[in-house]
Amino acid sequence: MGGGLIFRYLEEDYVNQMAENEQKVKVECVHDIFNKATNLTYYNYRPTNATIENIIHCFHVEVDPRNQWSSLTAAFYGFGIATTLGYNRLQPLTLQGRLFCILYGICGIPVTMIIIANVGQYLHQFAGALKKNIEAYNKRRRASKANITGDDIPDSSIEMTSIALLFVFLFYVAFGALLLPALNGEV
Repeated sequence: MGGGLIFRYLEEDYVNQMAENEQKVKVECVHDIFNKATNLTYYNYRPTNATIENIIHCFHVEVDPRNQWSSLTAAFYGFGIATTLGYNRLQPLTLQGRLFCILYGICGIPVTMIIIANVGQYLHQFAGALKKNIEAYNKRRRASKANITGDDIPDSSIEMTSIALLFVFLFYVAFGALLLPALNGEV
């Protein structure tokens, strides 16, 4: 989140300056149309509707909010850099923003990988403990007629834990694949 706020801080002024420049271009476009309209003669006269249509074309711009730096898009951009996923339509335009992006990635990607490795380790431990508890419960249930000690309960197998981790990972990736189009406004 902090990285996203820094991206927004670095890029917001430049985006505002570009919007002002775009406004100047629009004003110049209308000015040129009126200059041409005042120089009309009988032979090159164009109807007023055509002049109005030309003016409308000067101001017709489709704005995609996903291309604008806001707190949300900046946070997504920072998340995309740190996780190496990227974020679709948004990129830093200023030199400061690009340099920060490089430094943020150099620092953020290793930290993210360490976090992912730790999450995987904890998930592995959780899955192993859960499997062992389920096996112990099933053994106790079956052995209510016979005497079985806790030493007779086998440890959880690596294969079963790996398969469980694979399914959790596939679910996580599928969830992200379904969520990203919604975040991009495509659903």
